Amino acid sequence: MIRPKFKQSEIARRMNTTPQAVFLLLRSKNNPRLSSLRKLARAYEVSIDELAQNYDDPDLNPDRDVN
Repeated sequence: MIRPKFKQSEIARRMNTTPQAVFLLLRSKNNPRLSSLRKLARAYEVSIDELAQNYDDPDLNPDRDVN
């Protein structure tokens, strides 16, 4: 299970996008582009496979700061 390590703003910075874009990506019912998944996986420091296994996990909350 992916545990958030960073705030949404940090994930956005790592993905070179906006916090709003990250929010939409994580909360969207649409299928994200593979390029977006790659960036998200890199930002969370996990593999795309691990990200895909946990994509619908309600505990994946990018606003929770665990640092």
